[in-house]
Amino acid sequence: MNTIVSPSSTKTSFSLLPYLLTASLVLTACGGDSGGGGSDNDPDTAAPIITLQGDSAVTLGDNEAYTDAGATATDDVDGTVTVTTTGSVDTAAIGSYTITYTATDAAGNSTTMTRTVTVADMVAPVISLTGGAEVNVFVNDTYTEPVLLQPMMSTIP
Repeated sequence: MNTIVSPSSTKTSFSLLPYLLTASLVLTACGGDSGGGGSDNDPDTAAPIITLQGDSAVTLGDNEAYTDAGATATDDVDGTVTVTTTGSVDTAAIGSYTITYTATDAAGNSTTMTRTVTVADMVAPVISLTGGAEVNVFVNDTYTEPVLLQPMMSTIP
């Protein structure tokens, strides 16, 4: 601190140099002007995490309507990321179908998850009797099941 004396008044002046140097050292110790510690150069190597909505295995009857429940994905750096869905289910054809979900973050890290959809014949067969519901057969007799006769098609010349 310097004091300047003049005939009409006394003035005090301050040197700002020590304060500016201190402020510069504090900012440098905190990581410059990036706003905090840590390195902004750490590579993003973690893939997003996919969460299926609903079950990972679904079984439905043939010709039943199927609506996929979908999936969501989050990434440790990018937050919510888009999920791409591939695959289809033909409910008119009995079989097993795979729906694949893929999520990729901005760094190119990718992950997939699948759902298996099984289309099955869920209708029990119907049995129709061609004879009576009860049949009496005597010991040593032969039993012959009545045959359902199909109408015969004939052509008239």
